[in-house]
Amino acid sequence: MQILANKRNVLRLGAVAGLMILNIMMMAWVWNLFADLSELKLNWDKRAEVSLEKAAALAGLERAMGYGGFIHNFKNHVIRRSDEYERRTRASLKETLIALDNLKHLLATVEERQRVEAIKWVIDDYRHKFELSLLTEKKHLSPTELDHEVYVDDTTALAALSAIRKDLLPKFREQIVLNKMQVDNAWQQVLVGVILMAVVLFASMICLPWFIAGVSSTERN
Repeated sequence: MQILANKRNVLRLGAVAGLMILNIMMMAWVWNLFADLSELKLNWDKRAEVSLEKAAALAGLERAMGYGGFIHNFKNHVIRRSDEYERRTRASLKETLIALDNLKHLLATVEERQRVEAIKWVIDDYRHKFELSLLTEKKHLSPTELDHEVYVDDTTALAALSAIRKDLLPKFREQIVLNKMQVDNAWQQVLVGVILMAVVLFASMICLPWFIAGVSSTERN
């Protein structure tokens, strides 16, 4: 009888120990899931930051090039040919090149960098025509004649800017959808883990009194 009782106690001990180990494993699994959620949030923050930086860099380039910027000042320089607009054109050209370089460093794909190169080619053409307009032999030309001489076809730059702009929002939306799917999946796993952990805890609470009662019974016998 004593041998049989001891075997039962060993079985009870094994069951309780197994449940405790299983409980610890479940807690570790849920802990890892929460760690994955934290990593997802960190990755999302990084992707969102990069998208915002790209949008800001693109806006900075368009501002440096557009109204009140390099091309605007260049056109006014052609019309007025004053020292003030020459100075403004040089300053805004420098600002444009800096803005273009900032955008280029944020774009990773070959296609995106090709678009930046297309913009740079047009800006370089404008710079060449600006230097051309300052030559002594060009000073006798009327604004209309000079405008014809320094004409730049900027359709490729406009198309490249438009393509970069159109890519930003869809890619950002794709990142939002992907991140939501990953977070939803992680939370589903957390929910399953919590339910399983509750079941194991409940089983442990039932088995522990059973084990204690069995040991007490054996000691009395």
